Amino acid sequence: MRRGERQEGEACVLTGAPLSGQAQLWLPAAGEQDGSLTVTASQDVIVSVPTRSFDVRVDTDAPSVLEPRLAALRANPAVLDPWFLSGCLRAPANVHRAGTHASTTSRTDVRRLHTPRLSLEEQRRYGEIYRRIAAFEREVTDMKSVGGELSRALRDLLAAGHLPRNRSGYGSGSRARRSVTSAS
Repeated sequence: MRRGERQEGEACVLTGAPLSGQAQLWLPAAGEQDGSLTVTASQDVIVSVPTRSFDVRVDTDAPSVLEPRLAALRANPAVLDPWFLSGCLRAPANVHRAGTHASTTSRTDVRRLHTPRLSLEEQRRYGEIYRRIAAFEREVTDMKSVGGELSRALRDLLAAGHLPRNRSGYGSGSRARRSVTSAS
């Protein structure tokens, strides 16, 4: 297993919940042939089975190698939309159901989670909305990470004396006062 950028023939290693924002770990996809690893296909639904860290997502970066605390559900796309399935599994009722008998060692029985029965056309409409929500969540997570890195860098630069310090506090106090008084 190694860190860094993905190389040809490598699979991402998923190590538990939360399923988004994980460190990039890579493994040669050789275990796929001998069956020693659980390797996902594109659009598999990945479920974190420990109840205290229940999470669900659609694997759009397959192949991925799953650790034992993760399960892969392979939906038949002619019958069940994977984004619909993922969104339904993340519903508050299923999250509650997943944690009903929670202890530090309990596991979610994915067969007990519920999804509504809808036509494939309706599933796809819902699935597209769930996909957009998941993309939005990823963007927010990425922005939080970038914002944290930026604020750490600014603090470091300020502490090292590389940023000018303003005597009047944050921003230009006199400029802010002028804009407020000129608006009256």
